[in-house]
Amino acid sequence: MKSPADITSTFAPKAVALSNYFNFCSGNYFWAHVINVRMSLNVKSAIVVGVVSLLFLWVRLDHLSDRLTVGTDQGIHFLEMYNIVKSQRITLIGPVSSFNANGRQFFFGPATYYFALPVFYLSNWNPLAVSYFLILVQFLAFFICFYAVYRLYDRAVALYFLLLASVTPIVVNYSRFLWNPNLMLVASAILLAVLVIVRKKPQSSIWFFLIGVLFGLGLQFHYAFMLTIILTIVVILYWKIFHVRKFLFCAVGFVVGFLPLVIFELRHGFYNLKTIILFFSYQPEKISLEFPVGYIQDYHFLSLVPYLLLFFAYLFKKFTFANRFLAFVVLLAFLFLSLVSLVPVPAHGFRTSDDWNYKSALEIRDIIRGENLPLYNIVDLLTGDTRAMFVRSMLVTGGHAPLGVTKYSESSYLFIYSKMPIEEILGGDLWEITSVKPVVLLKWWEVKDGIYLYLVGKTGTKQ
Repeated sequence: MKSPADITSTFAPKAVALSNYFNFCSGNYFWAHVINVRMSLNVKSAIVVGVVSLLFLWVRLDHLSDRLTVGTDQGIHFLEMYNIVKSQRITLIGPVSSFNANGRQFFFGPATYYFALPVFYLSNWNPLAVSYFLILVQFLAFFICFYAVYRLYDRAVALYFLLLASVTPIVVNYSRFLWNPNLMLVASAILLAVLVIVRKKPQSSIWFFLIGVLFGLGLQFHYAFMLTIILTIVVILYWKIFHVRKFLFCAVGFVVGFLPLVIFELRHGFYNLKTIILFFSYQPEKISLEFPVGYIQDYHFLSLVPYLLLFFAYLFKKFTFANRFLAFVVLLAFLFLSLVSLVPVPAHGFRTSDDWNYKSALEIRDIIRGENLPLYNIVDLLTGDTRAMFVRSMLVTGGHAPLGVTKYSESSYLFIYSKMPIEEILGGDLWEITSVKPVVLLKWWEVKDGIYLYLVGKTGTKQ
């Protein structure tokens, strides 16, 4: 048996070493070193994310009123939201599709209206406020996806993904204005985040319920979202994590996300479903299909864009291992070309006619409102939308509503904006004008770069 002295001699050096270790750990040097390393890593990541986030917002908010799309669809969306509030009614359907089958059209869901309505109402019917809100929501959607990839998959891939989302032109251009296809980007980015979570944590069925909800919401925004639904299902099946219980949760979630159109279909004899069947059973001798010129457009593939961005971010990370310098050059070239495309202030809004933007529409609205005439209507001979839906929406929501789009013949005055001379306009056969003739020119204004606003009145009327 060892004596106390022997025990002391055996453990004393260890005790001293352990004591020194704890003294070191409790000392300022140790914790300063640990905190410095952790803080430097976190601060570096935070700085990069912060800079990219600011870039994301800047390229969208810079000169927003010059870039804002102000077309027929936007005018209809704003009028529908305004009418929902004023009529105090709930609608089960949203915008209509562009194609026509024997006089029938698809109806999209009303999610677009309900999504933007609170901001539109609280901002006193301000279209710009809706755009600010949409940009913020898109940023949050992509940031959620970035964060999921950052925490659960790969930090470098996540940062490349956020950078690509910030400056890729198709993402930026379709983020600034209200239009139902644009919201597919939001639904798809959040869906991709959930998919990343499911890959790491497949045991929770609640995530499959959320996937179903996003499937339904995406289809409410546009039926082209079906491309992303198919891709997502293929990926889940490939991962072998889709079981009966999870399928049921997903199905219930889809019904929830698609509920307004489910109710509409039940109440109206499956109108949309029958139209789809009519479309796919196309027989030239029986069914007449009408498509707009250039029917397949880039926005039909918007829901796939977040998936593609994540894929390219992954490839780029692999590329950096092969040749870091060349990868850096490619990244700089992409950033440069994207910013060259995005930064210059355009003369017109995205997807709108030359020299036509929100500022021009606002000036025309203010002139018309200032004239304060009764029984008037408006004609657009500039953008191809003769009923002038966007300017009409601003006048209606501002309390200076023109006569309806079917009541041109009851008008005493017409405001016409165009680049054409008034003699050419009045010599034409456009119904909106001929139904009011004979008319005389009462006033005119040059709005911007050769765009003129004419005020004509029925012969014998006084201003």
